[in-house]
Amino acid sequence: MPIYPYRCETCGTFSVMRPVAERDATCTCPTCSAIAQRMLAMPALAFMSSSGSAERQVNERAIYTHQHGAGCGCGSSVQSSAESPAG
Repeated sequence: MPIYPYRCETCGTFSVMRPVAERDATCTCPTCSAIAQRMLAMPALAFMSSSGSAERQVNERAIYTHQHGAGCGCGSSVQSSAESPAG
């Protein structure tokens, strides 16, 4: 579950772990019970391990270099060079 930052006008910032489906729901401050506003935050990609970062980069490259195997079934009509008929 993601952790969302909130800001209470009286007490300051705090974080709450909640399901994505509840991301826009109001949240009460754990200290004074006032309604708190959710703050916008950047994903914590900077804290990702070097191996996790490398895996993410490989996955992003794979999006643009999709290789089709026999019976891929993805619906694309593009074939990889391994499957192209010899000319």
